[in-house]
Order: sequence, then C-alpha cells, then structure tokens
Amino acid sequence: MQENTDKIKAEYKELKKSKTAVIDEAYIRAVDFQKAAKEVGKLKSGLDQNAINQISKLLNSMFKNSSLQIRDNAVLAINKLKSKVQRDTRVSIDKILTANNLLKGGNITVESTDMQEALNVQQRMKLKQSMRRNKAKIAMGRKRAARKLASPEKLQKRAEKAARTAMVKKILKDKDKSDLSYAARKGIEDRLAKKKGQIKTMAKKLLKTVRLKDRAKLQKKPGA
Repeated sequence: MQENTDKIKAEYKELKKSKTAVIDEAYIRAVDFQKAAKEVGKLKSGLDQNAINQISKLLNSMFKNSSLQIRDNAVLAINKLKSKVQRDTRVSIDKILTANNLLKGGNITVESTDMQEALNVQQRMKLKQSMRRNKAKIAMGRKRAARKLASPEKLQKRAEKAARTAMVKKILKDKDKSDLSYAARKGIEDRLAKKKGQIKTMAKKLLKTVRLKDRAKLQKKPGA
C-alpha cells in the first residue's frame, strides 16, 4: 500500500515538473518575440521606416498571441515586408531575429525546435497545398474503404484514436485543440503519455462500438 502511494506521489511530481517546463519554454519564446519587436522598432531607415514599424507590430502580436494561426499569418506578413525593404535593412532585421533565436535556416520559427517537429511556416503551407491537390485521390481512397470491412488492426487503431480524442476533450473541456500553441499541445501529449493504461482500457470498451459502426456502413439504406 505504501509502495503504491509513493509511486503515485513520484508520478505527480514528474507531471508537475513537465508542466512547469512547458510553461517556462512557452514564456521564454513569448519573451523572444517581445525583445525582437522592441529591437526592430529601434531601427531607423528613412525609406523603410514604415515597413520596420509594421514588422515590429507583427512581432509584438506574436508575443501577445500563442495561436499558431495568428503567428503563421504574422510570419508570412513579415516575410513579405522583408522582401520589399533595402538589403541593409533586411540584414539588420535578420540579425535581431537570429540573436533572439527566432531565425533558423533563413526561416522564422514560431515555436522552439524542442517543442515541435521542425516544420516552418512555408513547409506547413506546402503540406496544406499538397492535401488540397490530392483531395480527389484521398476521397477515392475513403470511398473504397467505405465499401469493405476494416481489418482488426484498423479497428483497434480507430478505437485507440477515439479513446485519445475522448481523453483530450476531457482535459480541454470547452477548448479547441487546434487553437492551442505547440507548447500547450505538447503539455497535453505529455499528460496522455502518462495515461496509456487508461487509454487502452477505454479503447477496449470502445472496440465493440467501432466494429458495429464499421459493419453498419455496409448495410443498405431503407428504400435504396
């Protein structure tokens, strides 16, 4: 009994530690945007002053908002403004971004590399475009899958996915996961990693429902 109690206490301490690390990392990243915004705002260039002021405001908006969509849009706007300024101004801006750990490989990073897969904004945009281009093939694949029963392995994966989704909803309550920053998402993934046992148990209970739903798709609709 005492051994179980000590184990629970140790797990709780580790969970608190991981949460604190995520919060600290997210705070540091926000401060990087704020510092860069102030330093860019101090730059002086007659012809490029308007663009400099706009870039400073965009960086400040990235400091105030952790939403990935807002930050992605800000990065695209900054890149567009940078392409229009003089070379010396662009070099000065890039130096500030690099000094504040916001520029890597020529790309502005919206989250620190250890908090996410190393996908920059342009790569995410390309991924979205690829999905749009192949939407007909994806739709055809789904239609073919709808005409046959799923394998036991596929059903197990669906049950586990449903269990994870239910667990995420329970954690987030009324919030939407897509609105969260990568830092917040990692915090959720860390919590889910500690609930693997619960997810497997839930998936086992959901498997029957998932199997019945899969069989129901092959049944003819009344009047068809």
